[in-house]
Amino acid sequence: MPCTERHFPMGKIRYLAKLNVYLIMAEIIVDDRNVNLEMVISGHAEEYSGRLPGIFLVADYPKTEDSSKSSGRGIWFLRDNYLSST
Repeated sequence: MPCTERHFPMGKIRYLAKLNVYLIMAEIIVDDRNVNLEMVISGHAEEYSGRLPGIFLVADYPKTEDSSKSSGRGIWFLRDNYLSST
């Protein structure tokens, strides 16, 4: 699946890759903010740990997740009791 964008009144969805039958990688942008990254910052999502297509820019995700973990935000308040699904 090539990288395509769909625009909506509040933002856009940038489809990056279909990784398998159940997983489509995409970025959601609303009011020029990356919702994916905002969720990692707030501790409500974690970085995808599987193999990513080259087009996906992940530079901010690891350091952002580390910051959320060390601050105990969102899912990270569980510390070592959190079991990742990725």
